[in-house]
Amino acid sequence: MTEPSPPPARSAPGVSIITESDVTGSDAFDLWVGLSLVITGPAHVVFAALCVKRVRELASGLDTMPPSRICSTTVVVSCVPFVLLLGLPPMLVGLTLVPIRPLLDRMQPLVDRERGELALLPGRLPRV
Repeated sequence: MTEPSPPPARSAPGVSIITESDVTGSDAFDLWVGLSLVITGPAHVVFAALCVKRVRELASGLDTMPPSRICSTTVVVSCVPFVLLLGLPPMLVGLTLVPIRPLLDRMQPLVDRERGELALLPGRLPRV
């Protein structure tokens, strides 16, 4: 005779609990991709938009948003509304930004060096 299975876990009304037995195989991958898109998507969009803004400002010679503000804004966006996931999204975003930050810092010196080199040329270069 087999033992009866334990009763299913109870959750608050309207709250669904996803357990390992609920999702397996390719369904698990699909769920992971979908959740990743929802949780990390906004931070990726904000980071990309702020990087594009910085590059355009550098190219046009305007004052630029500092890399520290780009990174902090991206981390703040990753907190909304999923900071309730034990702070994991902001922590992962912060760790991901560690190797990217030096690249952001390097943009301004490269632009300044190229502008200096162009200033030394005898004539103006044609612009597209």
